Amino acid sequence: MVFISFEQQIALHLQFLQLAGHDVGSLIIDSPEFIRCRTNGEVGRGEYAYKTVSRKLNNGMTGLMTWCRSENGQIQTYKTYGHPPRGNSQKTVSCGALPRATSPTEKHTEINMTKIQRFWDLSSPQGESDYLMRKGVKAYRIRFRENQYGRVAVIPMTDIQGHLKGYQILNADSSKVFAKGIRLTGLFHQLIDLVDNVAIGIAESYVTAATCYELLPMPMVTAFTGDNMQYVAAALRERYPNSPLVIFADNDSHLSENKGMINAAKALEKAMGNGIIMSPRFTNIPKGRAYSDWNDLVREIGPVGASQQMWEEMKQTQDDRIRTFYF
Repeated sequence: MVFISFEQQIALHLQFLQLAGHDVGSLIIDSPEFIRCRTNGEVGRGEYAYKTVSRKLNNGMTGLMTWCRSENGQIQTYKTYGHPPRGNSQKTVSCGALPRATSPTEKHTEINMTKIQRFWDLSSPQGESDYLMRKGVKAYRIRFRENQYGRVAVIPMTDIQGHLKGYQILNADSSKVFAKGIRLTGLFHQLIDLVDNVAIGIAESYVTAATCYELLPMPMVTAFTGDNMQYVAAALRERYPNSPLVIFADNDSHLSENKGMINAAKALEKAMGNGIIMSPRFTNIPKGRAYSDWNDLVREIGPVGASQQMWEEMKQTQDDRIRTFYF
């Protein structure tokens, strides 16, 4: 077994927190209480929290374990093992002096495109994904692997010219991991070919994009995150100027600010108003993270009911390039 340095452990735990949406630039270890923090882009006190503890192992190594709690109370965990801190002191302190772990939306100068291409080339075009099977959606231009996390899906991330720039792994435990060091801004995955003058759908996640495509055979792309939707919309608007955009928004009504709808509005603004927003309605269903996107709606009321909702929203537009998918 190869043990990583203590500094590398810290960087990995910071990256774990940032990928989970926590705006954390330094790691506080062995605090008796959870550390409150904000989500990315949030202002004020913040409703997220994390706690990292260290443990000295019998072989002289040191392990770190982080729990993080999001706004709705969901707990995620992450563990690493490696060398102890340098020097004689085992005292754990805030590691604010260490470099901030790179988030998917930040530029990383050490990105290795050869490794990304090789990872994609060595992933199998045939296979199954435990996560996608659980979500009930099919594979569209993606690949597969089997590892310690189970049967995983590999989603390619391309720029507007179609060049591979990264990938996202969908693990069996529902966690999502981006290729190390990628710059997410403007990257997306298209489920089928896009054509100018034909409506294009945009969704935050691959599962939502696949769900919407299976309900409505409109060309779909996934932007991977809500924040990235506006940049994808801008790129699509420039490349396909005659295609209206349909933003299949998450309806995050359980949050103090409905981020799904806010991100959708920003995306539609980048499309210069050439399109519509369609979001799922969860009537008589308690608010919660489990009831947010179109896949959640299909799980709750079935594909027929979800498809009917789409049609009702689509009737509000007079754009035949959008309406044609239901005639």
